[in-house]
Amino acid sequence: MNFVWSRLPDGTIEIQIKTPVVEVGTLYRLTAAIYAMGLDILSGDISSDTGEDGIPYSNDRFILQHTNSEESEGAISAKLGILMETLLRENMDPDEFLRKEKIQPPVKLEFFETEPVILFQNSKEWNATQFYIESQNRTGLLFHLTRILARKNVDIIRAKIRTENYLVKDTFYLQYNGSFLEPDTSKKIESEILSRSAV
Repeated sequence: MNFVWSRLPDGTIEIQIKTPVVEVGTLYRLTAAIYAMGLDILSGDISSDTGEDGIPYSNDRFILQHTNSEESEGAISAKLGILMETLLRENMDPDEFLRKEKIQPPVKLEFFETEPVILFQNSKEWNATQFYIESQNRTGLLFHLTRILARKNVDIIRAKIRTENYLVKDTFYLQYNGSFLEPDTSKKIESEILSRSAV
């Protein structure tokens, strides 16, 4: 994995990740690492490409901001890189990792004070189902969304993560077995996102 951390002029942090791990749940594992380190995701661009050698890879970029932490930026950067590599291992379960480290997962009941906008539509351009969500920004929301998709065995082939005026405006391109999602699958995903269960 190629991991680059840099401080931007506005005080936010940019990380760029290039990894040969291209499979269902990759973004879920990366967001679990970011969440575990107590960092907020402000924006991101997620894509999968194929190198000149024919090997697929993911090429991801995130803009983050610190929450309260007494650790130095260098220490956080080093820990995040190591944690991402750890969670990308095939036998690693992000939820089990959080439990072992006694890190409280995000509470679903706190995500949606008002009803979010959720839209699904097929995109012929990407041979994928476009999933758009607009909601109030909450720490751990992207982790929550990607965990649901990973558990449904849904692949995120591209994503555009944005936060504007405290509103999340995220777009994902999703595939199941290399093609569009069935309408029933989209409905189940929406239902689980909106579930009031605290689990």
